[in-house]
Amino acid sequence: MLYFDAIQLLNSGDYEGFDKALVISDKKLKKYKNTEAYRLRAIILSNHAIMQQVFNNEQKAIKIIIQDAIPIALKSKDNELVGNLYKSLGIIFMNYPARKKANVYLSEAMIYLEKANQNSPTFKENFVETLVVHSENLIELEKYSLANFYLENAYQILKNYPKSNLNSIYYYSKGLYFHKKMNIKKPYCVSKTEFKTPCCIMAFSLSLG
Repeated sequence: MLYFDAIQLLNSGDYEGFDKALVISDKKLKKYKNTEAYRLRAIILSNHAIMQQVFNNEQKAIKIIIQDAIPIALKSKDNELVGNLYKSLGIIFMNYPARKKANVYLSEAMIYLEKANQNSPTFKENFVETLVVHSENLIELEKYSLANFYLENAYQILKNYPKSNLNSIYYYSKGLYFHKKMNIKKPYCVSKTEFKTPCCIMAFSLSLG
């Protein structure tokens, strides 16, 4: 299938070719009216939006997610996927920064993830990442109690996965929390993780292992 063939273009560094293949793949899938097709289309459209970020066209990325990807994802009835799309929007607005608008989308992401299938193989990492990202944004909005609540929830999962690559963003947010809350001059946190890179392509999940 064209979409899976397109992954080779991504791996070779041909981002423009990969993006064009995503658009073609979405068009070919439009004739299918079932939940699996909707789910795959939503993933394709999400990746298309991510590529717009790579091309420094964040306004187009926002438009794709809001007008195309989320409505299609809702038809798939995949709450985890919908939650991830709202999280993507939140991260875009965090990067502007537009913290209050980011908070709206990250809160929506939490609503859908809390309704998602927790037996999904990708649920824990997606849920933890959203908890941590949301907490970082809440810290910047000085909503410390709720931020710490989300961090504690993330820790309860991450403590069982000491080698997870999500620990870095957890400790960044935890350090930011102490820095802001206790007015420490230098937080003990690690460097902030950059989110909008090709490695964020959906279907390549972060590992808790």
